[in-house]
Amino acid sequence: MNKYRYIVVEDEELICQNIIRKIEGLDLPLQFCGEAEDGEKALVLIDQQNPHIVFTDIKMPVMDGLMLSKELYFAYPQIKIVIISGYDDFEFARLAMKYGASDFLLKPLELDELRTCVLHITALLDASGKILLEDSGMASSMSRQEIADYVEEFIKKNYKENITLNDIAKVVNLSERECLRCFKNTLGISPIQYILK
Repeated sequence: MNKYRYIVVEDEELICQNIIRKIEGLDLPLQFCGEAEDGEKALVLIDQQNPHIVFTDIKMPVMDGLMLSKELYFAYPQIKIVIISGYDDFEFARLAMKYGASDFLLKPLELDELRTCVLHITALLDASGKILLEDSGMASSMSRQEIADYVEEFIKKNYKENITLNDIAKVVNLSERECLRCFKNTLGISPIQYILK
């Protein structure tokens, strides 16, 4: 069974530890890989740990949870975001969802709601992992044109899954740099530009 890495972003230490304890108590395939007290420190941690899920507060100093969600939406679209807030405010929820948050939970966390949220996210991660595995490692003996054609077809099939350059490079068994060069030399644009187009 896959273990999905997660981090918790919360500026109040006691609340942060309580959130971690509740998540760990769910006995689900999750692996804690760090905590941060604001969005800026979270970005550094995310870059180091490459988590699958980020549980974040909204109101924090330096960079709040909504700004963090916005950064992740553009830089790490594959990461699932769960907003945890003490503010029962629809506007926060609306903005969080706009930036790709998978769920919005209110403090104090209810275990049943947390479990439902995590089960939903792990199911999404399982599904996207299967899509990538089905198409992996096909390009080791292909020409540049064949690789570009294959990547183009893969993007068309999977663009709704928030795929990244790393995901694309994995399916053709190349480094991100080589995959980018190959695709760009053949089609004139990068895979990410192609997805946006």
